[in-house]
Amino acid sequence: MNGLRADGIHNWDTKIYRRFTLYERLNLNLSADLMNMTNHTQFGNPVSKPTAANFGQGTSQYNAPRQIQLNMRIEF
Repeated sequence: MNGLRADGIHNWDTKIYRRFTLYERLNLNLSADLMNMTNHTQFGNPVSKPTAANFGQGTSQYNAPRQIQLNMRIEF
């Protein structure tokens, strides 16, 4: 029943990729991975125990904050 009261998931995971040719068969690949790009907070299910002092409040977070990963690769 708790799963019906939770919000939907709104994470945007993105990858930006660029390839550069340095010399004939020597390539440089640069990329950036952005997990939860918009940094949107995904709250957990509200407390559903009627006798709890925090009844109806969301007291947890499901997703992680924004994470950025930079990658560089040289191919020859």
